[in-house]
Amino acid sequence: MINEQRENIIADENTAQTRFNEIIENLTKPIKKVVVTEPLNGDIDLSESLKELGAGVPDEISFQKGNITNLYNIPEGILSLNCPENLLISLENIPTSMQHLSINNNYIKDINLSALSNLETLNLSHNQIEKIENLPEKLEHLKCSNNKISQLNLSNLSNLKTLHVSNNMIT
Repeated sequence: MINEQRENIIADENTAQTRFNEIIENLTKPIKKVVVTEPLNGDIDLSESLKELGAGVPDEISFQKGNITNLYNIPEGILSLNCPENLLISLENIPTSMQHLSINNNYIKDINLSALSNLETLNLSHNQIEKIENLPEKLEHLKCSNNKISQLNLSNLSNLKTLHVSNNMIT
């Protein structure tokens, strides 16, 4: 069902890139923070919007609940990305600069965290994730409730202060 919904949005309502570009064009450059306060529909190539429009690389990008189907080319240098309650099924090539990542309430099944040595806060709650591996040592806050996780190795996380793992398959 989610795949059909994503395909329909991409085919019929793929306006997210155009609208995001309009938002970026109207911000004062260089941009430090991007907060999108309206729902977007479809795919977004962040490097197209930020680099090609001369916006620089902001520290933070936040999207609202909507129908974002894909986020491509997240530029190195971004420290915080928030994209809750959208239609993401994957998030690839996350920049190593990322410190805060919140992609809760999506449909993500798998995520590669191995290169994210600077990550301090991670919210993956309410997705379809079965396993989380290679958690970064700097991680302080981990929210991964309401997934399908059966195992979670926290042995290298000496800085961990907050852990939410309820409603998983951990025994």
